[in-house]
Amino acid sequence: EPGPAVENRRHAVQFELARSWKTRCLNVAVEEMVHLHYVNCLLRGLGEGPEFGLPPRDKTGTKWVIEDWYPIISGEPDSNNVNVGLQIFSLDSLKNFTLYES
Repeated sequence: EPGPAVENRRHAVQFELARSWKTRCLNVAVEEMVHLHYVNCLLRGLGEGPEFGLPPRDKTGTKWVIEDWYPIISGEPDSNNVNVGLQIFSLDSLKNFTLYES
């Protein structure tokens, strides 16, 4: 059976890992807000109003369709619009967001 010193070290490591994840998630959120700010500054500079809307959803309502934005697959543009799926907030979705945004 491990002694108190081993348990304290284990808790300290777990705490630091959780703190690191929290810090990374907060950094992604701050970065996204900065992006939103810059885009809206550019829009205002062009004489447009701010934009806070979301793109339209597909027929099933499970994906946002970003029109006129085409992915490049194997060096060739794909003729389909980009679809961004809606996900329930979970550890897996958080990992994906962190992967894409880091």
